[in-house]
Amino acid sequence: MGSEKGESSCASPWLKISKEVDPAAASQTLRFVDRMGASIAVPPKWEARGTYGHLYRNFIKVLHIQPGRISISVHAKPPICNGYGTLHGGSVGTLAEILSIACARTVVAEDKELFLGEISISYMSATPVNGKSSEMGSEKAESSCASPWLKISKEVDPAVASAALRFVDRLGASTAVPPKWDARGSYDPFFRNFIKILHIQPGRISISVHAKPPICNTFGTLHGGSVGTLTEILSTACARTVVAEDKELFLGEISMSYMSATPANEEVLANASVVKSGRNLTVVAVQFKLKKSGNMAYSTRATFYNMPLSSL
Repeated sequence: MGSEKGESSCASPWLKISKEVDPAAASQTLRFVDRMGASIAVPPKWEARGTYGHLYRNFIKVLHIQPGRISISVHAKPPICNGYGTLHGGSVGTLAEILSIACARTVVAEDKELFLGEISISYMSATPVNGKSSEMGSEKAESSCASPWLKISKEVDPAVASAALRFVDRLGASTAVPPKWDARGSYDPFFRNFIKILHIQPGRISISVHAKPPICNTFGTLHGGSVGTLTEILSTACARTVVAEDKELFLGEISMSYMSATPANEEVLANASVVKSGRNLTVVAVQFKLKKSGNMAYSTRATFYNMPLSSL
């Protein structure tokens, strides 16, 4: 429960701020979300199902394919980076899902559907904006997402290799990002367009998320990578309600369990709570439930390091 409304373009008209919260801290949390662009509208041409996948395939080049293994290079361009000029933690989750599904498809029969059950991500260091990573492999293939150095193992059935490349192509590898969104920090404004803050108190924040087509996959459900991004955004804001401003938050790990899918245009209620907060570490748990049914959709946990670390 709560008692005082907050002024913010991302604030729900039903937003309640607990009396326990310092008004300055509440304003700071709302500014954190606003500053990243909650009020910026998504361009009409991107307000369509499958857009989220298209956004990412623009930065991927396939380098190597063999049974049970795929290597890609990712160009960390500004649209998928955060306001600090490094690859967004949510982007890592999205890339992990895209690559994992494509890799699984090299060994799983096409008559089998793949349902993402869980992702665990550890963040060891940051990738600077415009940074790249790459690998190796033995036969070229034609694809708009294929690197000129792409090599396909001779062990791979050409039909399987083509299917893997088509999977990436089909979702928009050659679709260009609009110039106005090709800028540092634009990834956050894209997401904050779908968030409304409902409740703030020390160690806890609740929001509603509208699963509009731009953050859904081509199957018409909320993209698994979107869940990762929403987890990072909400967890960071929640941690900020208990961690002093002189401490930087470094995301160390995210673990996500997917219990069910969220259909496009459905609303999801997300509740974040601080599980543990000490001198050096803050852990935030987030539960996502479908508003209509109340069923649990996703359960996630994020671990932050409070920087600089206190000496023992």
